[in-house]
Order: sequence, then C-alpha cells, then structure tokens
Amino acid sequence: MANSCDICGKGVKSGKSVTFSHKGVNRTFKPNVHKVRAIVDGSPKSINVCTKCLKSGRVQKA
Repeated sequence: MANSCDICGKGVKSGKSVTFSHKGVNRTFKPNVHKVRAIVDGSPKSINVCTKCLKSGRVQKA
C-alpha cells in the first residue's frame, strides 16, 4: 500500500508509544489508504485514496 492519499495528501505521522511507566518509544501512525479505480479528468485511473475521502464522497469510483 502507498503511504499517502492522492486527494488530501494525508501521510505518515510520527509520535510516541507511551508505556505504563511513561517510557516513550518512537512509532509511526499510518493512514488507512486503499488503491481505488476512480474517475479522474473524465477517465478511469488507479489512485491511492484514504478511507475518509472515500466516505465523504470526494472520489467518484469508476
């Protein structure tokens, strides 16, 4: 899967995973991105889209 959405640009973020003893360990937060065939400029094309863009109707599926 790809790491960023082609519609909104949502990508990988970094942060800390905090344990019970408050020890911070580096980790990454990855977006829920799917490869979808969508209508782009009047023709079907395969693009990477996050699920938030799919649910909100920003993408018209082919």
